[in-house]
Amino acid sequence: MSVYIHLKYKTKFKDKEALINAFKMENINYTEKDDELMCNIGFYNLHFKKNKNGEYEINATGYDDWKDDIKSFRNKLAVHYEKLTKDKLQEQICNDIKENIANSLSMKLESEVVLEDNSILLTIVV
Repeated sequence: MSVYIHLKYKTKFKDKEALINAFKMENINYTEKDDELMCNIGFYNLHFKKNKNGEYEINATGYDDWKDDIKSFRNKLAVHYEKLTKDKLQEQICNDIKENIANSLSMKLESEVVLEDNSILLTIVV
């Protein structure tokens, strides 16, 4: 017999934009209301809401027969989220370096190459 339950799951998600993009990568439709992201998976309604530490928590309601689906979904989102936030950080660092070069009279950016491992090689002339 299925029981309708309310569950809460912790996450490490802090960046709303990255979380939304992780939803998109999983082809999950979501809605947003009052800084809360909501979606449905299987027999569950999931509400992603920030806690006092600035991390999103998942508040789930649904039938207990499928609760492992929530953990699996959270783990899939975490993989996408980690890649997205890593790429975003890399882009910010690269832009900061290029801005410092542009503001310097003694340096010039000669080339920028994205390598096979997705790292970025900047060649600077001093």
